[in-house]
Amino acid sequence: MKRTSLILIGLGLIMSSYLLLRHFALTGQSTPSGMDFCSALFGRGCDDTLRSAWATQFGLLLAGWGLVYYGTLVSLLLLAWGMGEAFRAEATTGALLLALSAGAGSALLMVVMVTGRVPF
Repeated sequence: MKRTSLILIGLGLIMSSYLLLRHFALTGQSTPSGMDFCSALFGRGCDDTLRSAWATQFGLLLAGWGLVYYGTLVSLLLLAWGMGEAFRAEATTGALLLALSAGAGSALLMVVMVTGRVPF
């Protein structure tokens, strides 16, 4: 279970990092490099979505929020696993609440995309 969690969190960090770098390349803050992985994986690019007004929430890019989320989640889980019983309940509860709130936010963003308010 620990290994699977760390693998999934690692994938989330990689995807968030890629989308953040792609957003910077699209807005001219860095030079584009390499291929567009969204096009390769999904058959269409993520560029329109990354350029939309919904790409930034509360003053931070969604990909930046992804980095904050996955970084906090891995920190809480590592604390829960490393500190033993003294902090396990609090860290696990914090990770669960963080994951539930992120899931609700993701569901909201999916509804926004499915209803056509931003490009899918």
